[in-house]
Amino acid sequence: MKTLLSFAALFAMVLAGPLQSQPSEPAEAVPDNPHLARSSWPLFHRNAYATASGDLPAPRPGDRVRVTRLDNPADGTSPWTVFPAPYADGSQAVISNTQHGVVKFLMQGPMFRQVSYLELPRGRWDFDWNVAALRNGEIVVTNISRNEFVLLRDARPDCPSCELVVARTITVPKSAGEITIHFSVSYDGHILVLMEDSRIAAISIATGQVVAVHPLGEGGAGYAYHNAFAHDETGRIFITTQKALTALRWDGRAFRTEWQAPYDFRGPGCSEPRRQSRLRERLKTIRGQRCTGTGTTPTLMGDAESGLVVMVDGHAPRNNLVAFWRGAIPAGWRGIPGQDRRLAGRIALPLSTPPLSPMPAGRR
Repeated sequence: MKTLLSFAALFAMVLAGPLQSQPSEPAEAVPDNPHLARSSWPLFHRNAYATASGDLPAPRPGDRVRVTRLDNPADGTSPWTVFPAPYADGSQAVISNTQHGVVKFLMQGPMFRQVSYLELPRGRWDFDWNVAALRNGEIVVTNISRNEFVLLRDARPDCPSCELVVARTITVPKSAGEITIHFSVSYDGHILVLMEDSRIAAISIATGQVVAVHPLGEGGAGYAYHNAFAHDETGRIFITTQKALTALRWDGRAFRTEWQAPYDFRGPGCSEPRRQSRLRERLKTIRGQRCTGTGTTPTLMGDAESGLVVMVDGHAPRNNLVAFWRGAIPAGWRGIPGQDRRLAGRIALPLSTPPLSPMPAGRR
């Protein structure tokens, strides 16, 4: 995750230029995903590369900034926030996914207000926080207690002041496994979701059918508890577990494991990881306990063949920023002693930090 903080309020800064408009991107921008909303921030980590950064407007010296604070009295607010595409009149919806429902705020010129709160029947400890804005106008969230995805939309098309309504649901059969909140949207229009039993599934957005399910690995190499994943336009998916970084390949019909690089994300002095509930792992992380592995979502840099995938491990008392080769390992690369040859570099950080993922500029 880029953050585990829970905010009590949502803030909007209204500047001379509209923050919500689609900015001009540098030539090396992350490739456009045709199934995500045309907005500056359609996913929690912004894009499939999970960069959480980009060529966006920012306050400059001399700018006048007005801050508006909004509290959602029904259920609080959440950092799990995305932007759908701007409306025809230039206004911008802000979708915030809370513990028990979904909030729609609206930025319209100098105004910032709440227009909708849709309560959903969620479990107390399910943490259904993830959210994605699709190109077709739908908003995707989870309902773990019912093993389903809920797709929302405005009550009327292109209606800034309209409330959110449930457009449809996608129920995943228990025979396919139990979904988690860690999902993304592939470049070919599938929901990619981590499952509770150390597997990943692909679900067609168009039909709602489970197309394929695939194991992540054996033992600690398959336990992915509290971090999401990154993926690229070639269908390659990068997932960190307790004991490895795994690259899968999705071709629209099936997954295959492309490579798996062993790495101890828990740190020295930790016992061998064992299978446990996600709730127990979350509580250990919240309490600041050691040996919980990485909580960071991998971030992609560079291109699909020569680029890197970077993340922060869970070592203590000092984390490490680690990088792995995404594609073919350079022929002249000798590797780091004692580590898998795919590990491209490791830099010790000043202290053991919360699970904060790297945020590169573009794909650099």
